Amino acid sequence: MRRPLRKKVLYVDDDVAFARLVAGFLADEFEVIAEATGEAALERVAPPRGSATATQGQTFDVILADLDLPGIKGQELFVRLRARSSDLARRMPFTSSADAMPGGGEVPSSVAVRYLKKPFDRESLLTLVRRVLRVVEGRPTWPA
Repeated sequence: MRRPLRKKVLYVDDDVAFARLVAGFLADEFEVIAEATGEAALERVAPPRGSATATQGQTFDVILADLDLPGIKGQELFVRLRARSSDLARRMPFTSSADAMPGGGEVPSSVAVRYLKKPFDRESLLTLVRRVLRVVEGRPTWPA
């Protein structure tokens, strides 16, 4: 019997040790790929399935990014992915050890409830990822 395909999560964080921890938290349920920069994430991410431009890169069910990345910050990564597709932006929650956005900005309103402050535990992370998937799949459970 064939196992169902596991959902794919891209985690973007320059803290390698924390990225390994996050991957470990999610590994039982999801395929996790980590990138250390927003630039690397942009290169890896393809437009959503069914898009006329989905010819290169990989597709991800959830794109989880730290806000305070070197180079392209998490908020700018969100803006660039949203410019490619609003569907990509819906897949993108954030993490951060800061109480506010770098540079004094705010988390974009479309993802404001999808934010985990570091440090967080495994259950909080799994709950967040599962809720994002439910939203993407059209199941009305947000922000329950």
